Amino acid sequence: MRSRNSAFSRCNSSRLARSPFTRLSSRIAEIRRILELGRYSLSGQYLQGGHKMAARYQVTCINKGPTHHDPHTRIQAIGGVHNGQHWKLTEAQAIAQIESRTYEFYVSVKGHTVDVIVAIHLGRKYLKTRADDYSPDNLLSLPECP
Repeated sequence: MRSRNSAFSRCNSSRLARSPFTRLSSRIAEIRRILELGRYSLSGQYLQGGHKMAARYQVTCINKGPTHHDPHTRIQAIGGVHNGQHWKLTEAQAIAQIESRTYEFYVSVKGHTVDVIVAIHLGRKYLKTRADDYSPDNLLSLPECP
């Protein structure tokens, strides 16, 4: 009798393993493992190489003082419009967002689109555009933010 019960158990467990409920449960467990590995976010945004894909924002203005076009004066803030809403970040905020891969910024001037990157000069971080053999500097050619 004991052997019949164990055979019955094996038969039932193999049926359960093939049931739709069990397949669904194992699929849910697989999805949870993927989420834990960092390949997808809960909002459904794809994560590339375990890193969250950054949202891209176009920079359409800068704040610089006292002289706007002086290449030796630091940018104080960048700004633009995204989904109909105006946004503005200080240089430190923009640098932090780029480094954390939360946001990517780009400049589009006269048909040239170039990424804004973080560079270091004399141990201090600053914003600049990736070298693109286009003059004048893309960021400095932008108007002043309100």
